[in-house]
Order: sequence, then structure tokens, then C-alpha cells
Amino acid sequence: MAWLPAGRRAAFEQLAAAVPATHWAHRPFRWLADAALEVGLHPVDLAGDHYPGSRLQQLAGGRGWADATVCLYAKAARTHGLAVPWVPTPEPTRGPSALPELYVHTDRQPATVARAALWCRLATRWPAPLPAWSDLARAAVTLDGGDVLLRPERSRPPVRVEGAAPLLAAWWECAPASDTLLCTLRAGPYGVRGGPMAPRTLEHAFRLHCRRAATLAAEMAEISGDPVHARRARLYPDLTYDRYRRLLLAAGAPAPRPYRRGLVRAAR
Repeated sequence: MAWLPAGRRAAFEQLAAAVPATHWAHRPFRWLADAALEVGLHPVDLAGDHYPGSRLQQLAGGRGWADATVCLYAKAARTHGLAVPWVPTPEPTRGPSALPELYVHTDRQPATVARAALWCRLATRWPAPLPAWSDLARAAVTLDGGDVLLRPERSRPPVRVEGAAPLLAAWWECAPASDTLLCTLRAGPYGVRGGPMAPRTLEHAFRLHCRRAATLAAEMAEISGDPVHARRARLYPDLTYDRYRRLLLAAGAPAPRPYRRGLVRAAR
């Protein structure tokens, strides 16, 4: 913080002293504060009454944050004492209940596509939030003919995902040895090959998969001239996993317990 002017440095130190250490450990709050400091702003400078035109909006635009990300960071900031503008939780865009391009996988595509296609297909029957997928054990899924039986909790009956067996078989064929179903494919600075994927890594993988789906839908729209394909091609680039999950809930997918957050917004 040496680059901060003396007055602002003192203000930052005062802010840091007023916030318990456990709050600094809260990642969304720390990520927002770090992003502000990187562009020469004190986190207190993000305070404001209205989001449009605020410094928080400018910061979000410069960093390329999605609406859901800004909402999360704003909630964390207000929880920890920063008077940032209120940012409404983004509603799911009205879109088709079926998004078939997300479930496409061929033998010539990389393992990342097999993993993402299986994940998106399983989510149609178990639309759990990202942390639940990070913790899902490989032993929780089994083949049953052409279907997949998903049992996240041994105390509850399994969830049947019809027709997902080829996707699971394709993923198991290229997946490294791991105790978790959605595991990493290579070692990184904070993990080993075959380790569990963090929620942020899952979100990144989902967004990359949506880009592939958008390309595929656009190609199908050009070939067939079907406006439905063109509509999906426009939907995919802005689709986050949270919005995808709400679309599934709105289309009637069963809400997994205890992960029932988002049901009210999905029903609107």
C-alpha cells in the first residue's frame, strides 16, 4: 500500500483494523478490495447511492465482471461495512428450457468438452449450486443401462438422468484417477491433476463450454435457417451457471435439497 497517499493509507489501515480478520478471509470481499486497489482506488471510494454511473460500475466494466459477480461483490462489501450501491440480483433471461448444444460431445473433442457436457446434462436433473459440484464424489454416479444414477446423499434416493450414460462413459474414458467426479485435467499452482475443481474454476469451464455451444448453435442456424438456433446462439455467450441453474428450475427441474436457493426468482 506504499503507493497510496499518506491520508488514504491511514484510512485504509483504519478500515482494515475495523474489519475482523475473518472478513478479510471472505474471498468475495477481498477480491473486490484487491480489484479496487489495483486501479488506485481505496475500497471506500466505491461507496455510492446508485449503481449506474458509480465507480463500482466503472470498476466492474473495466474488469469485465458479469452482473451476478457484481451483485455478489456488492453484497459482500455491504456485509463488511462498505456503503457500495445496491446491485439487484440479475433475473434469469427468458430462454429455452432445452439447450441441446450444451450436451453435445464427439470422440474428436477434448476431455474438457466431455466433462462439461456431462456436467450440464446431470444438472438438468440435479441443478445444485457450484460448491456442491466441487464436492461431488465420483462414487456418487453409476451407470444403469443408458441412464446415469446420481446419488449425492446416501440417505436419499438416487436421481435418474435419462440418456446420460454415453456422456459419463466418454468422461470416464479420459478422466484422470480421482475421488471427485468433476476433477482437474492438469496440475496447477494450487492443485494437482485429478483434484477437485474450485467453484471459480467450474464457472470458467462453464463459460468456455457456452462459447462452444454458441458457435455450434450459430452454425446450425446458418445451415437450417431456424430462428430457434439463432436465439440460442445469442443466449449462450451471456449464460452463467447460476442463470443456467435458474432456467432449469423455471422449466420444472427438481430443486435438490438442501440447495433450494433461487426458487423464488425461478418461479417469477
